[in-house]
Amino acid sequence: MLKRLLKHLLGRSPAGAGDSAAAPAGAAALDQALACYQRREFDSAEELCRALLRGDPEHAAAHALLGALALVQGETAAAIASLERAVALEPGSYEYRCNCGEAYRRAGRLARAVACFHSALGIKHDDPAAWHNLALAQQALGNMREAILAFRKALALQGGDAGFHSGLLFTLGWCPGIDGEEILAEHRRWGALYADHLTDQAAPHENLADPDKVLRIGYFTAEPTPCFVEPFIAHRDRRRFQVIFYKNNAYMDEDVLRLRQMADGWRQVESMSDAEVAELIRRDGIDILVDMAGHTNGNRLLTFARKPAPVQVSYLGYLNTSGMKSIDYRITDSHADPPGVAERYHSERLIRLPHSLWCYRPPAAMPAPGPLPALTRGHVTFGSFNHFSKVNGQVRQLWAQLLQAMPNSRLLALGVPAGENRETMREAFVAQGVAADRIEIHGRLDYAQYLRMYQETDIALDSFPYNGGTTTCDALWMGVPVVALAGQYGAARSGVSLLSVLGLGHLIAATPERYVAIAQQLAANPGQLSTLRATMRERMRNSPLMDAPGFSRALETAYREMWRTWCREKSAAAKPGGSGPA
Repeated sequence: MLKRLLKHLLGRSPAGAGDSAAAPAGAAALDQALACYQRREFDSAEELCRALLRGDPEHAAAHALLGALALVQGETAAAIASLERAVALEPGSYEYRCNCGEAYRRAGRLARAVACFHSALGIKHDDPAAWHNLALAQQALGNMREAILAFRKALALQGGDAGFHSGLLFTLGWCPGIDGEEILAEHRRWGALYADHLTDQAAPHENLADPDKVLRIGYFTAEPTPCFVEPFIAHRDRRRFQVIFYKNNAYMDEDVLRLRQMADGWRQVESMSDAEVAELIRRDGIDILVDMAGHTNGNRLLTFARKPAPVQVSYLGYLNTSGMKSIDYRITDSHADPPGVAERYHSERLIRLPHSLWCYRPPAAMPAPGPLPALTRGHVTFGSFNHFSKVNGQVRQLWAQLLQAMPNSRLLALGVPAGENRETMREAFVAQGVAADRIEIHGRLDYAQYLRMYQETDIALDSFPYNGGTTTCDALWMGVPVVALAGQYGAARSGVSLLSVLGLGHLIAATPERYVAIAQQLAANPGQLSTLRATMRERMRNSPLMDAPGFSRALETAYREMWRTWCREKSAAAKPGGSGPA
């Protein structure tokens, strides 16, 4: 969006700044400001724009450039103010409307963003970037079908874009009613369009085919989830496994720094091309490369397409298939991906760990669960801790049915952006006959506030079809039982996986009707809720979910068997007439 705006501003004629005698001077000042912007001299560009506006307060292009400057620096409120002014001055400008929509989207004002993108597309209907950003806004609102339509329109206009297409794949997994086989077919299409030809061109690997060698494991991630990653990194067998991380953004906090200190090597690759990263991985002699991003935003799957490691694996970050020839395995468990069923939804071979695909380390800052809130409040509080975009229309409708069936209950929802997003959510419940004052809504909270909200909650309600992972574990550790709806494929069965390994299968529903019934039964039994709350941490500590040494051995056994399979195939390929992996 910003590049398109700059191109538009650079292409403006002097007359575009107005018809006054000052227009040529204004155009020159704007050109200087644009040049500063392109050199990332943002302070100078802003001062030039403001000087221009002091002489001509209605210079739309100067307002638009100020908006772009604010947006690129993350100042969304200032960006919105400037871009709204630019749109008001030149309502027929497609570029100004698009960038205003993007400012709304980044600010979390999602309904306004959708409206702005639609108004821009009413002026110019064939811009793939606008359709793509509209798709992102619809996705963030939980309007998954609308997002899918917009992604498909963007792809049709773009003529094929791996990033746009990954956005579509990601959204398919979040959309109710999409069959797993349809999801696989679209993922395979992505692989065929962008990746598989790179795999076919990959050079042979020179890794020593010794089945018992010290294995070099590469983990590729943008934002690792320390509560799931740190346990098996900390407890790895350092005599037999070396760990190298490839991190695809510059973000660093205490958790990531701690993970970095545990690793045998750390590579920051966000500024490198896919081909350069692939070459780095080959030089590092990685034996098994593990993708922890999948088709999430900013992924580097085209690095994996180049097959830089002999064995390539998908794990944790994307609970679905990759659709690629170059990803050999996906690590899961029998609850998330039942044997004999889940294979039909994957291009990879499924490797099921003995108990669970998850190993959870609760953050040290977590307070005690505290007593059951319902005992003192006289009513049950249901909680929603999942990402707002997971709470789609069908989820809200089912939760409204639950609240209708329990007139004295309340719903506490976190992570809902302020403004029209919260109004829209409340209106959805009111339309189902639930009074607005029964819905308590909060935005994103700091970590301490987030944890305190679990102390205010009696029962957590999982989203569907895309279940929670971290939020489910956090809720359980805080003594809050989670009601989950079992879906068809891995991303829709995280709740099944986590609750099953804890012996809480009675909280898993096979149908929406059963989901409501389980929540009602729990709410009607405060004694059971109190017992669960008081004993949940002990239950978790004694389960495979928190057995980090045991989990690490199981994961390493899986890695070793993958490696030995590659060694056998390589040995067979070396024999006359043999064929096998490159």
